Amino acid sequence: MNIKLNFFLFISLINWYLTPLYSQDFYINQKSEASNLNYVISTQWKNLNLNESYEFLNNAGFTDIKITSNNNKDIVTGKIPNKEFIYLRRLVFEDKIIKEYSDVVMFFQPCLLYLANEIKTRLKNNPTMQEINENSYQSALKEDIKLKDIFYKNHLQSLVKDGINQQLLGDINDFSFKFSNSIKTEELNITRNCSLELDKDNIYNFYSERRVSINEKSYSVGDYNLNNVNQYDLDLMIDVFLLDCKNHNISINKGKVFASFEPLDGQTLGRSYGINNDNKIELKIDPVKWQNSSVPKRWYLLYHELGHDVLNLNHGNGGKMMFNFADRGYSWNEFWEDRDYMFNSFKKR
Repeated sequence: MNIKLNFFLFISLINWYLTPLYSQDFYINQKSEASNLNYVISTQWKNLNLNESYEFLNNAGFTDIKITSNNNKDIVTGKIPNKEFIYLRRLVFEDKIIKEYSDVVMFFQPCLLYLANEIKTRLKNNPTMQEINENSYQSALKEDIKLKDIFYKNHLQSLVKDGINQQLLGDINDFSFKFSNSIKTEELNITRNCSLELDKDNIYNFYSERRVSINEKSYSVGDYNLNNVNQYDLDLMIDVFLLDCKNHNISINKGKVFASFEPLDGQTLGRSYGINNDNKIELKIDPVKWQNSSVPKRWYLLYHELGHDVLNLNHGNGGKMMFNFADRGYSWNEFWEDRDYMFNSFKKR
């Protein structure tokens, strides 16, 4: 009688633990139906500044936002509050420039097949329980396969969304599996990972990740790679700007250069003083704010100020690069696009 009672409790435990499973952009509800998760990340993440990362995650509904730093790398994480799964978003910055983000979903579930098989083995010599044992084992096996199959098929659909058509190699009926597939575009690398592991407590650990990284590029003006130019040599940076003008068929009179690092009030990062005076170039840059700025932001600021000082452009001329400078981050893509617009606008005058 005690054996039958224990088995009844075991069957009840199986039903109670058939809770939803989740993957990177979908989950499986208690009816064993896949439903979408819609924690879409804004396309503006590629232009994100480290100082904006907290607000960026908070506005998207993430909580428990934390930042960890190691040498030149900063990692900002946040999670979506939910009792049924763990959803994490991770932003990775190197030298204050965002390099990648990842969305991760983790969930945990007891391995019912393992438990059913263990009880079946222990009671295999009990004729009274033999049929119940077998039925319970087959029921657990069926549910185990069903849930893994739903997870696997929806993961395949997630791959298709990113244009990944690679085949997954492995047996989803194993107690553990791991798949990793990726695609590379001109600007981005996209990797989707999913795995299942059985831990020492016979608990299934499901894991799903979508990781997107920005491809590194060489950014050159003539023989200068802007990533490698010493950004504490303002005279050299000004020479690069003048070379860039020349390469765009913009004739410039250099004049005498006065460039220095000096503290500036408020949020002002840089200021020019030679607008409408083609006999000089005069810039002052705040050293602390400069130190805390990313490489593309420094170049963006320099081109903005030289747009005043060399091209004699006012705010409102030359497009976004000549907009009143804001305390925010700038990506390399923004820098090149806005520089091209400013130069082309100037040549049309």
